[in-house]
Amino acid sequence: MPFIQVPHGSGVDVPLLRSPLHLSAAPVEHRAPPTRGQHSAEVPQELLGKSEADIKRLRAAGVV
Repeated sequence: MPFIQVPHGSGVDVPLLRSPLHLSAAPVEHRAPPTRGQHSAEVPQELLGKSEADIKRLRAAGVV
């Protein structure tokens, strides 16, 4: 399967496997994976209902 190069938040291009789907009405958008820690606050807040204060405590404890 062919690979494509996608810009990454780290500043380098990363190889991704090209999607086998080829839809004319809904083209596939290829995006790079998140950088390390990019969603460290979003996941606990949105999925677990944690507050900003909870996130700060978790960071201070080295959990997040």
